[in-house]
Amino acid sequence: MKPLGKLAFAAITSLALAATVTGNSWQPGTLAAGGAYYWQVAAKNSAGSASSGASVFTVATAPPTTTTSGPTLLSPAYGSTVTGQNPVFQWTSVAGATSYEVYVGSAGAALSQVAVVSGTSVTVKGLKRRTVYAWKVIARTPSGAFSSATGGFQTN
Repeated sequence: MKPLGKLAFAAITSLALAATVTGNSWQPGTLAAGGAYYWQVAAKNSAGSASSGASVFTVATAPPTTTTSGPTLLSPAYGSTVTGQNPVFQWTSVAGATSYEVYVGSAGAALSQVAVVSGTSVTVKGLKRRTVYAWKVIARTPSGAFSSATGGFQTN
């Protein structure tokens, strides 16, 4: 039979009195994350006292709370008119991003991936003149993919 885990015992010689209460609950206040705490209850009445065994618990550390959102599109700006057929696309960085996928498509058509880059800008070549385009960027991080909103612009 395979052991399922390890069991450890420690001798506790004394516990410090934390509080005297008349009810059946007590709030200890703020405890340090990662610390091990021992507790024991000693009940007293007119007939004497009785104690529970000592118990131990550990205060867990909270996972980091990070909210990751997709990149913000900077250029071409929404509703702008781009001069030329090879515009530079720019967006904000996303913490931890290892790559950015750039998607572009003419209005009404599906967006197609036109580039995968590690930075926050790319030149897209060969756009058609006098055409309305949509675009977005997807940031890839170790914890997932995060998309920008879809932007729109036109070429002159």
